Amino acid sequence: MTTRAQHSVKQLVTHLKPHGDEIISFLALRKKGGDVYPGVEKAPVYFINDGKLPRGLTAEALLKTGMLAVGVGAGDLDEHTMIDGVRVKPRDCSFTLTAKVLGLDTDPMLKPLLEEVYHCDQSDKVWPTQLPTLIKVRYSQNPDKEGEYKKMYMVIEWATTAYDALWETGAEQIATTVDPTGLSDIYERLAVSQGWDKAPAESHKGKAYLATKEMVKDSESRSDMYLTELAHLRKVLIKSGFAGVDNWVAFVLIDMYNKNVKHWETVDEINTKGVFRDVQINNHSGGLTMLYIESDSQQVSSAARSGSGGYVGVVIQRNSAGNTMISLNRNDKLVRERRLSIDTLVSMVRTAEAIKRRIPLANLPPFEKLCVQGSVPSLEMWYRHEDMLLNGSTTTPNVARSLLTKEELCDIVRCSLNKVLTANWRCEYGDRIPHNQSYVKAGNTSNIAMLEKMVDKAFAGK
Repeated sequence: MTTRAQHSVKQLVTHLKPHGDEIISFLALRKKGGDVYPGVEKAPVYFINDGKLPRGLTAEALLKTGMLAVGVGAGDLDEHTMIDGVRVKPRDCSFTLTAKVLGLDTDPMLKPLLEEVYHCDQSDKVWPTQLPTLIKVRYSQNPDKEGEYKKMYMVIEWATTAYDALWETGAEQIATTVDPTGLSDIYERLAVSQGWDKAPAESHKGKAYLATKEMVKDSESRSDMYLTELAHLRKVLIKSGFAGVDNWVAFVLIDMYNKNVKHWETVDEINTKGVFRDVQINNHSGGLTMLYIESDSQQVSSAARSGSGGYVGVVIQRNSAGNTMISLNRNDKLVRERRLSIDTLVSMVRTAEAIKRRIPLANLPPFEKLCVQGSVPSLEMWYRHEDMLLNGSTTTPNVARSLLTKEELCDIVRCSLNKVLTANWRCEYGDRIPHNQSYVKAGNTSNIAMLEKMVDKAFAGK
């Protein structure tokens, strides 16, 4: 067990809509954390906006006030800590860090659970019916803003029930042959009671009914592969003696169905309101499809990447609050073949934002280093997570809104994936003349004007 200076813990502090690794960390702290953090067994969870700790305190200083930060604050239990855009703890999630602090990381019983929670937190290859994904699904079905906190506590309690059952039953995989169609049986009974099976096949509800039915069958086929697979969790809950198994399952099946209804509604919204443009990739004969849309749907990105949404390669979404998200579809064939990333796009967005806000570019890192993960000083409103660039989100809604317009964002995406256009854009935006002068084309008035300004400035300085 790791030795820590003991402080009585009265509250647990985390970000809005905590993920599976944070939720199981709360459970571990309450079960095994009392020796390291006295009082943590009864500590309630409090949420903070934008991941910023109260009064700007460090996690260590906050602990002295009786508040233990989990998944935030760059403390012992936060894997998101970055230095110069590089994660300090790349091989950890909140749960693995908590296990190390509590001396649980060497427990052979917990090893499979630690590994799966870590994988689900750090990988994009997580099945839609695994618990960490289902937690996000349940958050997304929040009925209204006023009920948001109540919904979060309800989802945490719901997920904790499953994690606790896994813990108490020894985190053992139960064979597929045990009650192989139990989940399907619950779904069909629920569908009949709700009338989902009566919806016309081509309606949103009819498509959602069939899609959810297929997801349930897929979950059953994977129930002996993953501890956190929904069909497997049902068996674990039964084994643990939990009395409300069918209701526990029904809650998430309803949310899965509603999410699928919203998917088809979002597809219609994309096709009605979305602006589609082609993006040429360097000298490649093909290109990506870019989508710009103003929408409050949390499913735009996933819907746009699907076949029904047009297999979009790059999505720009701006919601009614002004938050903007740009994402690259890493499953796109061309993205994989050309090993595309949003490095250049991120640097361009941050450069353009700085110019709009009259932040001297000399005060920023060099262009090549502006693409770092996380945020950079003076431009904290743009946060990079893998191949997504976020100007606020559902968990960080209060950041400063970007000043960049729709056309500016679309132009940046178009230029960022083409070396010639990138070089021209950098000249026009006053960053620096590219080292490869062949990119500066004669007759391009914007570049010529830029060169003239540089010459005038040079003469004026003599």
